[in-house]
Amino acid sequence: MPANPFSAEGPKPGPFLARLPHRQVVRILRGAGTPAEASTEVWAHVQETSGYFDPDTLIEPGDVVELDDPAGGSRRRLLAGAVDQHRTGARYLHHVKVRWAVDGEAPGPTASPPAPPGDDLHPRVRAVAAAPLADDRPEVAVRDVVDALEARLADAAAADGAPGATDLATATALLRALAPLVPTAPAAEVLATASLLHRMIDAAAPEAGSR
Repeated sequence: MPANPFSAEGPKPGPFLARLPHRQVVRILRGAGTPAEASTEVWAHVQETSGYFDPDTLIEPGDVVELDDPAGGSRRRLLAGAVDQHRTGARYLHHVKVRWAVDGEAPGPTASPPAPPGDDLHPRVRAVAAAPLADDRPEVAVRDVVDALEARLADAAAADGAPGATDLATATALLRALAPLVPTAPAAEVLATASLLHRMIDAAAPEAGSR
């Protein structure tokens, strides 16, 4: 691991971290406390049980992440446990998720990237769902996507002389049928259905938005 690959201006957040609030600069220590200790400063979004990093961040199980303690005093140290590489969907969604090891737990292996789901989702769905999915909040992603879809349906239906009125009415009915499923259906299925409805609007009223 290089001692510090960044310029004198300090590290800069990449596309993923630049979209997240409450990010901070942390120091990754490899071989902490040994003669071979090396460190790198990077941006991160740190939560109680996990942390999120840009996809090219060099971090492995057993590395120590050091950050400012909001309560003051000495800097806080977290031990990297499982490290998951997420490289699916649009490039700005790619990231590294690190689960912090609890006391007495040995760091686990780096997980393989998951199979890419949802690469063909409508751009509007991907844009709305990106942040909550990156923050492991699929229920928020589903809620925001359905809200945005309902608003778009209303705008398209209200347009004077909007073509494909029958298709829009069908899309509206499908959306209403989808609503009760939101708390229990897998998020991927709900997002896929929302994507289909967006494409129906594209076909019926192209002026309301492109594919």
